[in-house]
Amino acid sequence: MSDLEKNVGDIKGYEKNSTYGDESFTNEVTETEPTKLTGIYANLMEMFHGETRGIERIPEEEKTQTSLLTAASMWFSANLVIATFSLGALSYGVYKLDFGTSVLVIFFFNILGATPVAFYSCFGAKFGLRQMVLSRFLVGNAGMRVFALINCICCVGWGAVNIMSSAQLLHIVNGGVLPPWAGCLILVICTILVTFFGYNVIHTYEKWSWIPNLCVFIAIICRLSMDGVFKNGVPQEDGTYKSWGSGETYAGNVLSFGGTIFGFAAGWTTYAADYTVRVPNMQLYTKNTLLVD
Repeated sequence: MSDLEKNVGDIKGYEKNSTYGDESFTNEVTETEPTKLTGIYANLMEMFHGETRGIERIPEEEKTQTSLLTAASMWFSANLVIATFSLGALSYGVYKLDFGTSVLVIFFFNILGATPVAFYSCFGAKFGLRQMVLSRFLVGNAGMRVFALINCICCVGWGAVNIMSSAQLLHIVNGGVLPPWAGCLILVICTILVTFFGYNVIHTYEKWSWIPNLCVFIAIICRLSMDGVFKNGVPQEDGTYKSWGSGETYAGNVLSFGGTIFGFAAGWTTYAADYTVRVPNMQLYTKNTLLVD
């Protein structure tokens, strides 16, 4: 058994009698009387199969997500959003890449960025611990604080991008009737309702939310294609289109756009294991068992 497995195995333990220097002290757990509000909260969470566990390790008997397809659909839905669409549009508007080059860059740099996410997702199933807890074992307390700060900045930044762009979209499709601030308020409330109940509700929502998103994406792509946006080339000054560009500047644009794509995909690494903590340990279950819904 490795040191990491020993450490995470001890996280559930509670040492009542401990010594520090020459002084000994006893940690005591006091049980409080359940209040009426606590009972309402417990019933509500039980009704919607909400998440009531904190960062404690998920024991093997509570790992009920036996379908790998559920975990896969979660990532698909989370990335099939307006932010990724606008990110891909940077290839033409900012970096002046042609359509073929853009597709290749998006495909291969997404693979590079998703690889560490997939790798650390396996640790969630193996140890039943959240990514932040696992990272603390890997880099220590001081290093984890740096990662936590970076993670907070990333979450606030991408949350702002998603909320603001989506609110503007609601403003446009409603003919300007819905002001942007009201759109932000609606989206924030809806997000809180989904995330409040935690793991199971998020996975249930993400399992199906990709369907309407995909329909909207297809409609947008068809509309853009009808307007001639997807011409196979980069617009030139003489009105023609140059396909498969070359040169140092063009190569720099490819790498810059690829770095943008990689950064978005790899950004999920800081909480990759969070979404697989209830997946059974693959060493204890057969492949056929895991693929059963």
